[in-house]
Amino acid sequence: MKTGTKLAFTFAFFGFVLPLQAQDGDVAMGYFVTTDLANVMQLEEGMRDHVGWHAEQNDPWPGFVYQAVHGGPEYVWVWVSPNHRWADFDNPPVDHQADMADFVERAGSHVTSLDVRTWVMWSDQSIPPDPDAMVPMWQVIEWDFKSTSEGTEALRAAFGKVKAAFEQQGESLRYTVNEVVGLDAGPQMFVAIARGSMGELDAGEPNALERMLAGVYGHADAVHIVRTFEKYLTPTANRFWVLRQDLSHMPDM
Repeated sequence: MKTGTKLAFTFAFFGFVLPLQAQDGDVAMGYFVTTDLANVMQLEEGMRDHVGWHAEQNDPWPGFVYQAVHGGPEYVWVWVSPNHRWADFDNPPVDHQADMADFVERAGSHVTSLDVRTWVMWSDQSIPPDPDAMVPMWQVIEWDFKSTSEGTEALRAAFGKVKAAFEQQGESLRYTVNEVVGLDAGPQMFVAIARGSMGELDAGEPNALERMLAGVYGHADAVHIVRTFEKYLTPTANRFWVLRQDLSHMPDM
């Protein structure tokens, strides 16, 4: 099957399954695109042309493109406008099929793989950036998790405690707690931490989170929160995504 045909099938299937999702909350969706080194320039040129197409359609939804700083050439075009709900994707301002057809025409032949993912932000457990903020880089910490009612309830409580502790301590850190959803996705979660640059990062002190929690809740509660994460979450990746403004559609920004 040709790349363009596979992409079209993927997007058509994706548009069909969206209404089947039961979760609610702030919803985002991303198209994760990879290519090989020989096709980077051609892919980026096609993506720029596709961004121009969105501008021509007067698309009010911003679409931010981030490039991975891990591994080979990988990009994610993500719709992260605040307060999206599943119903928004049933009737978007730009038709999914027309969007897909234009992307395939302009960039599809340079795509090695495409993975469509959707996720729901746990709003009560997150301290997100300002909705109008342009985040230069995200640090994304990923986990597999035990998706049971008991595990979900315990994790919501634990992440809620972390949020309250950060707020009490006056921390400036901004992050979102997210659950990946979809028919082909295993139980996954990730925390996306807004960063200004790689220069903000350091190795950190061992057990810094536990010590911060202990200062707010006491040692026993801090240990319980950390053990909850260890019980229900299995670390899988720590990734970094850098904003590509030249490839992004950012109306009114």
